[in-house]
Amino acid sequence: MKTNIFYLLFIAMALLLGACAGDEDDGNSKPSIIITSPNNGQTYEQGQNVTIITEADDPDGNLYKVKFYIDDYLINEDAEAPYRYVWSTIGIEEGQYLLTAEAVDTDQKSSRAQVTVEIYTEIEITPMEMILVEGGIYDMGCASNNMYSCFSHELPIHSVAVDSFYISKHEVTNYYFAQFLNEIDIDSMGVYQGETIIDLQSSNIQIKYQAGQYVPVHGKENFPVVEVSWYGAKLYCEHQGGRLPTEAEWEFAARGGNETDSTIFAGGNDIGAVAWYVENAENSAHAVGTRRANELGIHDMSGNVWEWCNDWYDEAYYEVSPENNPTGPDNGVEKVLRGGIWNGDAVFCRVSYRDFSSPLITNNANGFRLVKDLN
Repeated sequence: MKTNIFYLLFIAMALLLGACAGDEDDGNSKPSIIITSPNNGQTYEQGQNVTIITEADDPDGNLYKVKFYIDDYLINEDAEAPYRYVWSTIGIEEGQYLLTAEAVDTDQKSSRAQVTVEIYTEIEITPMEMILVEGGIYDMGCASNNMYSCFSHELPIHSVAVDSFYISKHEVTNYYFAQFLNEIDIDSMGVYQGETIIDLQSSNIQIKYQAGQYVPVHGKENFPVVEVSWYGAKLYCEHQGGRLPTEAEWEFAARGGNETDSTIFAGGNDIGAVAWYVENAENSAHAVGTRRANELGIHDMSGNVWEWCNDWYDEAYYEVSPENNPTGPDNGVEKVLRGGIWNGDAVFCRVSYRDFSSPLITNNANGFRLVKDLN
């Protein structure tokens, strides 16, 4: 009986060893493959061609073909180098698609590489229009009303005269700031000539580097650019042949210039109609020009994002401000911000409210608009 048991054990071990030997590597290695284009996360406008380019190799020299898949559906096979496929997106629905390239050798061993791309439909770009603000005289500062009290830095009310100027109808958007980044020599951190002009590493940034250039994140083309420092705003304006507004110019334009109706907010007393703020913004800035304009046709001077002004900030500046074309203190630590913010209360969106920040600061609350002189 013992002999039979040992015999059965011997047979079982022999079968097991035979099976293991059958599973051993036959000496043929798997092929390798990478997708060199497009980049993972790259976006394409509907109708553009997506050229899938790969580099495939087999250590044994037995590479047979490369298969191409869209969302796991086989769409093409290529048996000759260079291994690539041109995918036409005409008629393709908007959305994300998984692109897979599979290298197969003559023994049917294979390896895969994958990237995701996004197809989007064309978005109409809000143009960069300039509005003429004819010069005039106005009372700068806060006048108390039944709804809001004045802060000390909004006082005293004082008479100010400003010359005529042009101001952009909208806050500068991601679309136009991305164009600007492509025209200057900026590094991947958003630094230009030693100054941080925009935080390109922020999770809030709505501009990305793709296929050798800066582009807006799809769907954010017409949103105000954020994460931009005062230096970045100033540099953009100068690059466009303009400048940032003075604080006095900004308030005059926000009030509607010579056409003013003396409202609390830019464009009216109903803040929900003229501004994106904490009660209606749903925790985000919005595309420019989607709230009612003021008397001059300028949008978003209340709410959406804070707007950098050229002036240094001084809490007591109104006490010593000159009457004609004031430009703020000669020096300081912080720069003036105006207009309120998408996640702020209505009180901060008043045309007289003043805020301030270090010119180095970048965050998802600060943007700006362009001003140009008549001459």
